[in-house]
Amino acid sequence: MARDFTVSMIYWGDSFISAPSPANPAAGPFSWAAMDGAVNLLCRGPYFNGLRQYGLGSVTEGQFYVLHDDPPAGWRDGTQDHGFPDKAIQDRIIGEISLGNVMEPGDFPDGHTPIYVVVLPQGLYSKDHFLTAVGLHSSLDYSGSRGLWAWVMQGESLDDTTKGVAHEVVEAIASELGAGEVGDLCVRYTGLVDDVMVQGYTSAADQGRCIIPGIPIVQFQSVNFTSRYIRHRNFLGELEEVAVGQEKDFGFRILTSGRDGAGLQRITLQPVNFPDDRFRFGPPDFRVRLVDPEVQWGSPGTLGGGGTSGHDSTAIFGAEPLFYLRPGLASPTDPNAVSFQSIGDPNSWLRHRDFHLWVEPRSNPDFDKDATFIKTVFVD
Repeated sequence: MARDFTVSMIYWGDSFISAPSPANPAAGPFSWAAMDGAVNLLCRGPYFNGLRQYGLGSVTEGQFYVLHDDPPAGWRDGTQDHGFPDKAIQDRIIGEISLGNVMEPGDFPDGHTPIYVVVLPQGLYSKDHFLTAVGLHSSLDYSGSRGLWAWVMQGESLDDTTKGVAHEVVEAIASELGAGEVGDLCVRYTGLVDDVMVQGYTSAADQGRCIIPGIPIVQFQSVNFTSRYIRHRNFLGELEEVAVGQEKDFGFRILTSGRDGAGLQRITLQPVNFPDDRFRFGPPDFRVRLVDPEVQWGSPGTLGGGGTSGHDSTAIFGAEPLFYLRPGLASPTDPNAVSFQSIGDPNSWLRHRDFHLWVEPRSNPDFDKDATFIKTVFVD
């Protein structure tokens, strides 16, 4: 029988009241309202759907609570001995339930298991997980009813914190359903779902790979050769017409590792039919190739050989991004037009030349069109 869960957010400290809602989720402090809006979007959206294979019915958002006192000052002094133990967080939840300030587990709708998520303000230190964790989940019993709980440390921004909240809620649910710690292997696998930054989690139905339900599969159409789209073929980036039977070579997910202070997404492109691989580029020719980011190749100073000069993507190998996702150079007012700017060299962009994909410096008058693509719905 499918299980239903309700997330109740608890914000500890008045800093969550006084902080403004940020214009940019990647910069600065945030209020409880900004976080609660993000949690609401996650609960209403597709992000948790991958847990249905383990027995999830639904995830809804319950009441939120703000604790107006600040956590003990000693939790900030930077020493493990004075840090907060996990039990102190659980005890505070139970104490608020006992006072009638927080809904007790037995009062939730029939069949709904509560998940109390305590967001702690910046600058605290955990005694039980000193400098090793920014969140934890566990369970509690109150008057014969079972509930789940978690603490999450406030990050530098809303984006930093929503990743942690999403991770702990996923793991609390999956553990309760018997699937275990499905998020720990995917902490570097991140993306935006309904403009909320989240981490992925492993899916047994996908051979144990990390997934993020809610990230759409898209195609990228050339703005100046409209019958041609970005694809991979023989592990090289190409610009070709969609071929019958090869449609999946043209489908990609945009994986966002974060946003800069201006709100620009730092991204990689994940092919739908080779989900372990990513587009990479590097010397000597800066041709775009499809590679497993955990595998390197080449000799020292070339892509995969450990060199860090020029555009060498081994300097940010692994889950790190290669591009800023920018408005289309040739069509800046078209919301579906995009260009991919190299993070390592902001003057260089992904472009097609001779119907191959390269990362090259912005140069001739036709370059902007060669580097602009229309994001369209993937057609399988």
